[in-house]
Amino acid sequence: MRSSLLVSFTLLAASALQAGPVFLELRPAVELRGNVVRVGDVAEVVSGSDPAVLAVELAQAPHPGRALRLTRARVRGTLASKGFDPNRVRLRGARSAVVTAEITRLDPLALRSLATRFLTDELARRYELAVPVRVSAPDEPWVVPIGRERSELHVRWRVAPGAEAPREALLEVVVTLDGVERAAQTLLGRVQLPEPEPTPEPQPASAQVAPAVTAAPARGTRRDPAAVVHQGQRVRTKVQVGALTVFGEGVATTDGALDGVIGVQVATGPVREARVTGPGSVEILGAGAPQ
Repeated sequence: MRSSLLVSFTLLAASALQAGPVFLELRPAVELRGNVVRVGDVAEVVSGSDPAVLAVELAQAPHPGRALRLTRARVRGTLASKGFDPNRVRLRGARSAVVTAEITRLDPLALRSLATRFLTDELARRYELAVPVRVSAPDEPWVVPIGRERSELHVRWRVAPGAEAPREALLEVVVTLDGVERAAQTLLGRVQLPEPEPTPEPQPASAQVAPAVTAAPARGTRRDPAAVVHQGQRVRTKVQVGALTVFGEGVATTDGALDGVIGVQVATGPVREARVTGPGSVEILGAGAPQ
């Protein structure tokens, strides 16, 4: 048995010695999707095989409109610092790789619509106000990078509101790539608040105020037992815009079961058809941009 183990070790050592080096060829230009530049993004394998080499991280991805130049010497130095033998991993091809971010352009009107819906819904939720709002928009399409795995578009308060509804609000539209925020755009929202109501004059003591009459709720209304979304319920909406996923809110106009199609009233647009994806969640159908 000892001799068989010795033979096996000898064969493994011989095969390791016979394995040739890994030859990589550096590309001159790369459009990167994602947050991190890896060896596999800027170089391709010409001969040999070592998946661990291609997974080595070289740098953070450049922001839109900027370029990152990675020279052969820098790539070799990074591989050496990660423990790869320069005699086993050889690099040729371009003297340097120029890396730029893969981008998409978002319509300014779509951005304004998304931010307007957020501001309208937030005013209704925080202050129980349904008032006209007007949000600014970029002068040109907004250039944002695209993630390797996923990209999402969100709106949030740039300055947290106080106890009273603001007349002006700063909103921030944020692009998230692979879970990391990489781009943001600040928009200004103007809120048309109602004028304060005049103080009513006191009535004479002899005046009798008729009691308020409230309408009785309608009878016989039944809800679908299979429905996970109900008419009048506020729902979380999802819209796919190219490589971006845009989230928002709306109000269901009908009941709907899982995977069923219902109508959803969005804050700044018409009633849209949507597929029910879960309790309180829908996906807008037939939408190429947020409405």
